[in-house]
Amino acid sequence: MLPILWDPFTTISLVEDEVDDLFDELSPIPSACVWSPPVRVSEDDKRFTVRAELPGIDPKDIQLSIEDHHMTLKGEKKSEKSGKGRNDLWTECFYGSFSRTFRLPETVETKKIKARLKNGVLEISLPKRAEAKPKKISVEMN
Repeated sequence: MLPILWDPFTTISLVEDEVDDLFDELSPIPSACVWSPPVRVSEDDKRFTVRAELPGIDPKDIQLSIEDHHMTLKGEKKSEKSGKGRNDLWTECFYGSFSRTFRLPETVETKKIKARLKNGVLEISLPKRAEAKPKKISVEMN
């Protein structure tokens, strides 16, 4: 039977795991509660479209900015106040600030970007420049 040798790397790994667990327990906001609204990006011949799910967010709490072909979407979902005599026993709702930045293709006409919020979904329309749109070329027959 061979003796068991001490492996310092195993000990270091165990200590790192313990420290990670300790910080997870001390964190006021569990990592699972940090949120960012889900988005869907699509494209057709005329535009790119970004749809972000922002239920319960007031339009005045949403900022959209464009700088150096980067679009930044920022906002805040504010916590609902418990009413008098009402205590929340459980919540799976996310609250707080978020920020998402997207690099825009050079083909986007940034001066014509439009955004609208409807039914909790923010739709951002990013039109393509005319020269970026596909062109049909007819083939001649001899």
